[in-house]
Amino acid sequence: MQHRLLIVAALAAAGAAGAALAAPEAAPQGGPAQPANSGVTSYPPSFFATFRPNTALDMVNDLPGFSLDTGGGVRGFGGAAGNVLIDGDRPATKSDSLDAILQRIPAGSVERIDVIRGGAPGMDMRGKTVIANVIRKLDTRLHLTTALQGTLDYNGHVDYGLRVEGARQVGKLALEGSLLLGTGADDGAGNGPHRIFAPNGQLQEEDTIRYFGDGGQDKATAAVEAPLLGGKLRLEGSYQHSPYFSRNDDLSPDPANLQSEIFTQRQDTGEVGLRYSRRIGAKLGLELYALQQLSRFGEVDDLADPGDVSTFVLGKHQGESIGRGEVTFDALPNLTLEGALEGDFNFVVSHTVETDNGAPEVVPAANVRVSERRGEAFVDATWQPWRTLTVEGGLRVEASNLVSTGDVLSSQTFIFPKPRAVVTWAPNGANQLQLRVEREVTQLDFNYFTASGTLVGGERAGNPTLTPQQDWVIEASYDRHFWKGGDIGLIARRYWLQDAIDYAGVCAPADLLPGTGLCDPAAEFPGPSNIGDGSREELSASLTLPTDRLMLKNGQLILRATWRHSQVIDPATHQPREISGLHPVDSEIHFTQGLPKLKSTWTIDVIPAWRQSEYLFSEVDTQRLGVWIDAYFEYKPRPDLSIKIEGDNLATHGLEQIRAFYDPFRDVNGGVLNSIDNRSPRFGPELTIRVRKTFG
Repeated sequence: MQHRLLIVAALAAAGAAGAALAAPEAAPQGGPAQPANSGVTSYPPSFFATFRPNTALDMVNDLPGFSLDTGGGVRGFGGAAGNVLIDGDRPATKSDSLDAILQRIPAGSVERIDVIRGGAPGMDMRGKTVIANVIRKLDTRLHLTTALQGTLDYNGHVDYGLRVEGARQVGKLALEGSLLLGTGADDGAGNGPHRIFAPNGQLQEEDTIRYFGDGGQDKATAAVEAPLLGGKLRLEGSYQHSPYFSRNDDLSPDPANLQSEIFTQRQDTGEVGLRYSRRIGAKLGLELYALQQLSRFGEVDDLADPGDVSTFVLGKHQGESIGRGEVTFDALPNLTLEGALEGDFNFVVSHTVETDNGAPEVVPAANVRVSERRGEAFVDATWQPWRTLTVEGGLRVEASNLVSTGDVLSSQTFIFPKPRAVVTWAPNGANQLQLRVEREVTQLDFNYFTASGTLVGGERAGNPTLTPQQDWVIEASYDRHFWKGGDIGLIARRYWLQDAIDYAGVCAPADLLPGTGLCDPAAEFPGPSNIGDGSREELSASLTLPTDRLMLKNGQLILRATWRHSQVIDPATHQPREISGLHPVDSEIHFTQGLPKLKSTWTIDVIPAWRQSEYLFSEVDTQRLGVWIDAYFEYKPRPDLSIKIEGDNLATHGLEQIRAFYDPFRDVNGGVLNSIDNRSPRFGPELTIRVRKTFG
């Protein structure tokens, strides 16, 4: 509660200060350009100079009133779009995240960053209400950046990271490449107590868990861009290898309750993407995208306790093929029309084996092949009748066919129209109000279709018969610039959900009770299901506050918070409850201060505690993450050299995991609380030293 009051008080103070200001004066030297009656604000490198950024990612994270959205890992180009463009274009890749791409762009290569709010004619907003456009300088020199870091983790292990990135312009040919190698400890692990309580809260059993996890990432990327047929062709490729290992020992004083889990996981992903763009005459623009992604994934989970050995093995491979074409027509100086067609083919093949002392256990949707053919068409118009008003309207139509074979045989066809309207009013360069109404359709996560989970945390059944979740959303936002680089923003959203996806009990067809169509409770697993209609409300607030007027020279304070309230009808109890996995509150506090005389910058980041709960058919699982605090000091004696010392998790946060079990299961006919399992591992602090050098 304390951190909420802090954020609300600061936002209120900033709002009062901002409201007291008249229309903004001309920006001081180094400040953002804020032309009156415009939805575009430009931030030159001088705006960020105080904070001595190394990369474009550092600059984007310091933008007033802007929060980076890297896009989702969902299928298709349209749904996966983030809120940052690079030279007006979107990356022709999905596995290479936006933050990773921005981290490869040296700050010295950035000419400016434009923040566009509410849309602008000729700008590809891709459904976002706010985007940032990173515009690079034209530079033909070879730029090579190397970074080496070492981390002493909470368990006394030393992890490493090596990054090499290069870019070169050879005539009209642009070449880029990067190599990333590294390891890192799992911040959800740690040592701590394990307690089991009776329903009345009485302690029944107590022991200690020793839990350590460590992962790695090896990734190579390459890109080439060249003129072709009057336009521009960009080809990108990447390969990523991600191994993971963990060991979780339950050290009970009672030998009969000793337990040990060894978990290994591996994922390999390869991707090739292509983007071609060109202008056809003065008013017509064309963009073509194509992408092919293939991946394989495997995990082995072994759980042993006296007299019993269980194994859970999951292997799957999947692929995604996308083709997309977009046409932009500048019908009038203040009116742009867009249209696009996209086609996707996706598949996943999954095999799961679970055994208990060598005897097989049946898991629903353990062995399935799911394929999807999906198409989308859209038309969109952006009209700016006055410099103070922008209106965007559009219609998307999505059609898809899902086919499942193997353990689950099904075939489903869906057609969803998705209208959208956005109105943005910016009466001057300081204020902007926006209203959005839209029908959204959630793209199904292929991980929903196959069995998953761990033996300690609980297995989850797959469900290839899901219907995509839909909603109508209305959103109102207000944004105000003040001082030099100050910003305050408020957003309120209301969602009306249909075919909400949450957990319910599922089982294999062979385990249905005869004549009832209900699952045998002994063979039931939690799995994603459509549970009916629901609702969600959100209120988000953000503040970017330059602290020069608060006696802290060259400082910037960023506060963000989101409050959520949701409601669905629980399929087990038939009573209202919140949506599984949704945080009621998220917040963050960042403070950065430049120290020009020391050629340095220091930063402190605070992520206050959060909670989430999952409502399964026989239990309620709750996770509580403690406060996370990071701090670093970076010395930059030259623009091409930086030395950074960072302390992570200074509060030694804990990830409390609470599982409340019901007997026989949570239902309206008398399921009662049976026991509460509480695991509280604590992840200790880490110390990292990084040296970064840029050549060229």
